[in-house]
Amino acid sequence: MQQFDIVIIGNGILAYSTAFALITKDPTLKVAIIGPQDRPGSATVASGAMLGCFGEVTKQGVSSSPGKFKHKLGIKAAKMWPSWIEKINSFNVQNSVKLDLGTHIVLNAKSGDLDDENFIAIINCLKDANEPYKEIEPNDIPGLNPISDCRPLKAIFLPNEGFINPSTILNGLHNSIQSNKCCSIIDNTVTKIHIDNNHVSCVEMISGQKINAKCIVLAAGAYSQFLIDQIPELKFLIPPLVHGVGISIITERSSPALTHVIRTPNRAGACGLHIMPRDENHVYIGATNNVSLLPITSPRMGHINFLIQCAIEQIDQSLHSSKIINWTVGNRPISIDSYPLIGETSINGLWMLTGTYRDGLHYSPLFAQAIANQILGERSIFTENNIFTPERLPIQTMTKEQAIEEAVHHYISGAYEHAMKLPRIGWDQMFKDLIRTKIENIFKELDTDYVLTPDMLLMFDDNKAKHLAYFKEYFKFLNTNISPKQTYRKSTSNAGSEVSTV
Repeated sequence: MQQFDIVIIGNGILAYSTAFALITKDPTLKVAIIGPQDRPGSATVASGAMLGCFGEVTKQGVSSSPGKFKHKLGIKAAKMWPSWIEKINSFNVQNSVKLDLGTHIVLNAKSGDLDDENFIAIINCLKDANEPYKEIEPNDIPGLNPISDCRPLKAIFLPNEGFINPSTILNGLHNSIQSNKCCSIIDNTVTKIHIDNNHVSCVEMISGQKINAKCIVLAAGAYSQFLIDQIPELKFLIPPLVHGVGISIITERSSPALTHVIRTPNRAGACGLHIMPRDENHVYIGATNNVSLLPITSPRMGHINFLIQCAIEQIDQSLHSSKIINWTVGNRPISIDSYPLIGETSINGLWMLTGTYRDGLHYSPLFAQAIANQILGERSIFTENNIFTPERLPIQTMTKEQAIEEAVHHYISGAYEHAMKLPRIGWDQMFKDLIRTKIENIFKELDTDYVLTPDMLLMFDDNKAKHLAYFKEYFKFLNTNISPKQTYRKSTSNAGSEVSTV
């Protein structure tokens, strides 16, 4: 049986970045990365790879202590990217990673007022951080050519936010890791983590082969939940992971003028429309977001249709004649409180790095260094208290009443984005009341004081009974086994007044 110092389960951006951070610190470490070479359903592969800690800001996201802390980490990660790319390129002279800077954020007339709130929140965060930005005339944005009823109302330009090609960064990390003779990149799938006397012993792969390791890092995105479910000691101690399914499309370039990212603020369901040049001949269009209990690797017709319609109507009408080159489905890893799972578990030698939702690639240099430092016994980015430790109660940033109102807000804005037309004045409030009753009933049936975010609540539109059963099992454990003031192995009590344990 092969023996390694560290086995990393997964081969997306966080897994590769963690391996790179480890061997950069200690080239003698024997590290194995295990994941299927074709990466089915990979969030990294399907991503636009925007490095946008400000472009991703939402009003709700930065209104709590944990949200503000996470945003500060995002700013720190942004500052790490130039040196991180330089390190990677030192191993990749011929096929270097390139960071393309410049992002236009457009507020248009298509969606509801959730867009307005998030647009204002972005500007406020830019001002608070003294980050440069410029208010611009939307009609002057190169490559922006929407139809009239999707016309842009306002726009800003962020010179320091941009994107990279996800394939290039993965290939760069792959080559960097492979150049170290102590490292192995294994094309396989881990099906089980073996534990002996509360310590990891080995991983078992779909081929039946086993690999010993002193330390295991679980960084398999949303697929990590499959392995957690097999460990009774951890199954209910970690906020469950679900899949934020997103579809993206590569098309022929319709406008040679497009040079930077063009995007909206994040919208209902927590994802904004965005487009960017992939190369001289192609553009990337993304992305949908639909939360699912199970991974999805094939797109639904309705989701593709919606994405294409949004891109043509809101970004560039001439896209209607562009050929579709490829489509990709990615599964973003989301913990049910929407915050990352970072750090060591109570199983000795088992670490986790997942649950990063839309931000995994942007945060990858920072989180990878954090995990590498912790594994090697060095100082972490988290000081006294890691609020994102895997074993925790769900972080609560809203009361139930606030969560219900926020969910109603998302539903209404999403409906307007789907071209809802109400028959007469007064129906808007009637529609809100109907949705509010629907959400209130979901919380009644869940029978818990724990709050789900709007992203999670939107799941119940599809197979409500299945989703109720899933969450009720988890909440029943918390209600039965966790006292109101009890926390898990690592406390979250010092993270701020909004980080409650219910």
